[in-house]
Amino acid sequence: MQFGVSQRRRRLLPALALGVLGAAAAGRLGAVPLTRILVGFPPGGGVDVIARLLARQLEAGLGEVVLVENRPGAGGLLAAQELLAARPDGHTLLFTNEHTLAILPHIVAQAGFASPDDFAAVAQTTDQSAIALAVRADSPWLKLQDLRGHEGPLPVGVPAPGSVPQLAVELLAERFGVAATAVCYRGGAPLVTDLQAGYLALGLTSLAELREPASAGRLRLLAISGPGRHADLGDVPTFAEQGFAGLERGGVAGLFAPRGVAPARVEQLQQQVARALESEEVRTQLRLQGSRVNFGDAATLARNMNAIHQAWAERAVAWRARTGG
Repeated sequence: MQFGVSQRRRRLLPALALGVLGAAAAGRLGAVPLTRILVGFPPGGGVDVIARLLARQLEAGLGEVVLVENRPGAGGLLAAQELLAARPDGHTLLFTNEHTLAILPHIVAQAGFASPDDFAAVAQTTDQSAIALAVRADSPWLKLQDLRGHEGPLPVGVPAPGSVPQLAVELLAERFGVAATAVCYRGGAPLVTDLQAGYLALGLTSLAELREPASAGRLRLLAISGPGRHADLGDVPTFAEQGFAGLERGGVAGLFAPRGVAPARVEQLQQQVARALESEEVRTQLRLQGSRVNFGDAATLARNMNAIHQAWAERAVAWRARTGG
């Protein structure tokens, strides 16, 4: 087929534009240092959203290009394993929560690491991150107690295998006498998509992933974790209020580097994380997601992660007994 000059130009322009953008990006990366923040979950999830907020602030404070790279899979283990193999120069980092580094080593024999101490803690960003149980807006269930006596299977989406939501589903089945089964996803975003489409009866994941569809009227929140009701969601009762104890405490999230990273680099990153968390934009966004901003230095993050790791040692024995793992 023959094309006129104008047709060829129209076809060529997008390619030229991409080439110019690629060259600009290459020039930008070549002019300043590059720091990568690995995230073990898909884009749009709670951990990813916080990492991207942090990356923008760190980029300005460090004078470096800071890129978030998603490595979803195995509950965040793929990203953690990539960090284990990275050079300890402080330019490859991992942003994650307690699930990947403190809980999964008890559950997954092939994790590749034994505890959070196999990584260098850099800085804590948040704690008490809320998770919530949700149904479609047209569901007849209005509260947690409505699940009692339900006959038939109850597929409940959870964001990762070996996660706190998965354990909560097992406890839900025991305490309410229902056939609830955890359906494990590679992050909360695809879970929420399937929940809205009607492929799941319920979804249990971070508030960050459920908030927007709930606000838009596509989903309904039945319960939220934490010691008390969320300030912006006062009409959503906690799990504890509805007779489901055990989800009063939240998790911890923070930034990690490979072991052997220079203390000076850790100190530099700590200072910039602290500065980032002073941003009103960041604090507002984290509050809307149900996360409490709580900066901690490397020692604080390591101590909190190890406390969770130790607390899960006993639970893991019971977990493996139930699941045959």
